[in-house]
Amino acid sequence: DAFKMVGYASIPLQLLLLGGNLMSKKEDKDKADESLHPVLIVGIIVIRLVLLPAAGVSLVVMFQTLGIAPTDPLILFIMLLEMSTPTGISVTMFMNYYDTPGKASVAFMTIVQYIVAIPMMTFLITIYLLMATSTNFD
Repeated sequence: DAFKMVGYASIPLQLLLLGGNLMSKKEDKDKADESLHPVLIVGIIVIRLVLLPAAGVSLVVMFQTLGIAPTDPLILFIMLLEMSTPTGISVTMFMNYYDTPGKASVAFMTIVQYIVAIPMMTFLITIYLLMATSTNFD
Protein backbone atom coordinates (compact mmCIF):
# COMPACT_ATOMS: atom_id res chain seq x y z
CA ASP A 1 0.00 0.00 0.00
CA ALA A 2 2.88 2.37 0.79
CA PHE A 3 4.50 1.67 -2.59
CA LYS A 4 1.24 2.49 -4.32
CA MET A 5 1.03 5.85 -2.52
CA VAL A 6 4.63 6.72 -3.48
CA GLY A 7 3.91 5.67 -7.06
CA TYR A 8 0.84 7.88 -7.27
CA ALA A 9 2.81 10.87 -5.98
CA SER A 10 5.90 10.46 -8.18
CA ILE A 11 4.58 12.00 -11.41
CA PRO A 12 3.08 15.12 -9.78
CA LEU A 13 6.30 15.63 -7.82
CA GLN A 14 8.40 15.30 -10.98
CA LEU A 15 6.20 17.88 -12.69
CA LEU A 16 6.60 20.22 -9.71
CA LEU A 17 10.38 19.82 -9.95
CA LEU A 18 10.25 20.55 -13.68
CA GLY A 19 8.23 23.70 -12.97
CA GLY A 20 10.71 24.69 -10.29
CA ASN A 21 13.57 24.37 -12.76
CA LEU A 22 11.69 26.54 -15.22
CA MET A 23 11.12 29.11 -12.48
CA SER A 24 14.82 29.08 -11.57
CA LYS A 25 15.58 30.09 -15.16
CA LYS A 26 13.52 33.22 -14.62
CA GLU A 27 15.21 34.02 -11.30
CA ASP A 28 18.82 33.40 -12.41
CA LYS A 29 19.07 36.19 -14.97
CA ASP A 30 22.17 37.63 -13.27
CA LYS A 31 24.16 34.40 -13.76
CA ALA A 32 25.98 33.55 -16.96
CA ASP A 33 23.62 32.76 -19.80
CA GLU A 34 23.26 29.00 -19.93
CA SER A 35 20.20 28.88 -22.15
CA LEU A 36 20.07 26.65 -25.18
CA HIS A 37 20.02 28.26 -28.59
CA PRO A 38 16.58 27.99 -30.26
CA VAL A 39 18.14 26.21 -33.26
CA LEU A 40 19.52 23.57 -30.90
CA ILE A 41 16.09 23.09 -29.28
CA VAL A 42 14.45 22.69 -32.69
CA GLY A 43 17.20 20.28 -33.76
CA ILE A 44 16.73 18.11 -30.68
CA ILE A 45 12.95 18.05 -31.16
CA VAL A 46 13.28 17.15 -34.85
CA ILE A 47 15.74 14.36 -34.10
CA ARG A 48 13.72 12.98 -31.19
CA LEU A 49 10.23 13.29 -32.67
CA VAL A 50 10.83 12.94 -36.44
CA LEU A 51 14.11 11.18 -37.26
CA LEU A 52 14.01 8.52 -34.53
CA PRO A 53 10.44 7.45 -35.40
CA ALA A 54 11.47 7.27 -39.07
CA ALA A 55 14.42 5.08 -38.09
CA GLY A 56 12.10 2.92 -36.00
CA VAL A 57 9.68 2.46 -38.89
CA SER A 58 12.52 1.54 -41.23
CA LEU A 59 13.89 -0.97 -38.71
CA VAL A 60 10.49 -2.60 -38.23
CA VAL A 61 9.94 -2.78 -42.01
CA MET A 62 13.41 -4.29 -42.40
CA PHE A 63 12.65 -6.85 -39.68
CA GLN A 64 9.39 -7.70 -41.43
CA THR A 65 11.09 -8.25 -44.77
CA LEU A 66 13.73 -10.44 -43.12
CA GLY A 67 11.01 -12.39 -41.35
CA ILE A 68 12.24 -11.70 -37.83
CA ALA A 69 9.48 -9.27 -36.81
CA PRO A 70 7.09 -10.41 -34.07
CA THR A 71 3.79 -11.85 -35.21
CA ASP A 72 1.72 -10.09 -32.55
CA PRO A 73 0.49 -6.66 -33.78
CA LEU A 74 0.57 -5.30 -30.21
CA ILE A 75 4.30 -6.01 -29.87
CA LEU A 76 4.86 -4.42 -33.26
CA PHE A 77 2.93 -1.33 -32.15
CA ILE A 78 4.92 -1.08 -28.92
CA MET A 79 8.21 -1.39 -30.82
CA LEU A 80 7.18 1.53 -32.99
CA LEU A 81 5.84 3.57 -30.09
CA GLU A 82 9.03 3.25 -28.05
CA MET A 83 11.01 5.02 -30.75
CA SER A 84 8.79 8.08 -30.83
CA THR A 85 8.19 9.16 -27.24
CA PRO A 86 9.70 12.49 -26.12
CA THR A 87 12.57 12.78 -23.68
CA GLY A 88 11.50 11.90 -20.16
CA ILE A 89 11.29 14.21 -17.21
CA SER A 90 13.88 11.99 -15.51
CA VAL A 91 16.64 13.77 -17.47
CA THR A 92 15.75 16.98 -15.63
CA MET A 93 15.57 15.04 -12.36
CA PHE A 94 19.12 13.69 -12.87
CA MET A 95 20.43 17.14 -13.77
CA ASN A 96 18.86 18.56 -10.62
CA TYR A 97 20.26 15.77 -8.46
CA TYR A 98 23.82 16.14 -9.78
CA ASP A 99 23.57 19.97 -9.87
CA THR A 100 24.53 20.15 -13.52
CA PRO A 101 24.55 23.55 -15.22
CA GLY A 102 21.81 24.13 -17.75
CA LYS A 103 18.98 22.59 -15.71
CA ALA A 104 16.53 25.33 -16.63
CA SER A 105 17.33 25.07 -20.33
CA VAL A 106 16.82 21.32 -20.37
CA ALA A 107 13.58 21.74 -18.43
CA PHE A 108 12.41 24.28 -21.02
CA MET A 109 13.41 21.95 -23.86
CA THR A 110 11.48 19.10 -22.21
CA ILE A 111 8.36 21.24 -21.91
CA VAL A 112 8.62 22.30 -25.55
CA GLN A 113 9.09 18.66 -26.57
CA TYR A 114 5.96 17.62 -24.72
CA ILE A 115 3.95 20.42 -26.34
CA VAL A 116 5.16 19.45 -29.82
CA ALA A 117 4.64 15.75 -29.03
CA ILE A 118 0.87 16.15 -28.64
CA PRO A 119 0.07 16.54 -32.36
CA MET A 120 3.10 14.53 -33.45
CA MET A 121 2.24 11.49 -31.33
CA THR A 122 -1.36 11.63 -32.55
CA PHE A 123 -0.11 11.45 -36.13
CA LEU A 124 2.48 8.75 -35.39
CA ILE A 125 0.10 6.55 -33.41
CA THR A 126 -2.35 6.67 -36.31
CA ILE A 127 0.39 5.60 -38.72
CA TYR A 128 1.62 2.89 -36.33
CA LEU A 129 -1.86 1.45 -35.82
CA LEU A 130 -2.35 1.30 -39.58
CA MET A 131 1.02 -0.44 -39.94
CA ALA A 132 0.38 -2.89 -37.12
CA THR A 133 -3.08 -3.89 -38.33
CA SER A 134 -2.30 -4.08 -42.05
CA THR A 135 0.66 -6.46 -41.91
CA ASN A 136 0.43 -9.96 -43.29
CA PHE A 137 2.00 -12.49 -40.96
CA ASP A 138 1.00 -15.57 -42.92
